[in-house]
Amino acid sequence: MTMKTNTLKLTAGILSAGLLTGCGGIDGTTGTQLENDLNDAASSFSNYIDNITGKTKGTAITAQFIDSPVSNLQYKSNSYNEFTGANGVFSCVSGEEVEFVIGSVSLGTSICQAVITPQTLAAELKTVQTVNTTTNASGTKTSSGTIASKQAAPVLQDDDKVLNRVRLLMALDTDANPDNGITLPAVTEQAKVTATTLDFAALSFDNDVQSVLNKLQVNGSLVTKTAALTHFQKSVSGLPATYDTSTGSYDEYDENNTSNNNYENDDDHEDDDDHEGDDH
Repeated sequence: MTMKTNTLKLTAGILSAGLLTGCGGIDGTTGTQLENDLNDAASSFSNYIDNITGKTKGTAITAQFIDSPVSNLQYKSNSYNEFTGANGVFSCVSGEEVEFVIGSVSLGTSICQAVITPQTLAAELKTVQTVNTTTNASGTKTSSGTIASKQAAPVLQDDDKVLNRVRLLMALDTDANPDNGITLPAVTEQAKVTATTLDFAALSFDNDVQSVLNKLQVNGSLVTKTAALTHFQKSVSGLPATYDTSTGSYDEYDENNTSNNNYENDDDHEDDDDHEGDDH
């Protein structure tokens, strides 16, 4: 029997039984109690379907990739296969995994969230099994199987896996000024990066990454890890406290605090201050 048939039968059963809720139920069961039991059954079945199909209910959100804001970075998910726009803006569906790539080089994968950074991608996702628990109207909890979810393994900002991702993105910035945002080379250029992967934790990273830089024919060079850390910490310093500096996860989205316009304006003011009196 197919899953579709089972779903239809369950739906029909719920509708039929629902007609009894106004009639006092069966064998003395009250309508309210029967309705609560049916709701519990429907919720459990919905969770069951999500688990066996691997589907997670979610809504599309507008998010941002920050290292400063990175534009022209390809991202892939079940719902999207596009490139980040101006200010590093992209779309993803809550609950879905999103992978960021430059040609054949994967920067990593994250669960959809409002702000994603190189630190987020360096914090590798691990599958965790948790008990599926439901609570009925009377407060009684019941367990039914387990639910597989993804959680990020903590990684600090000064970890090589983070800094080497930052260094690569900084080196690929088309105007070589990452403080005003990072724009990656044209899509046609990125397509030249084929049959290439990078281990961002490898001691040989500085040598390995040269093949990517050569294929993209960029003039940028790798900055030191110290310079990368300073740049990255400055880039995320404007994010609210809900940005977890130990994992790169981000719990809430505050448009006013994470707006790239605010970030750019801050830099502009700093530049104005830096240049004040230069000619005097």
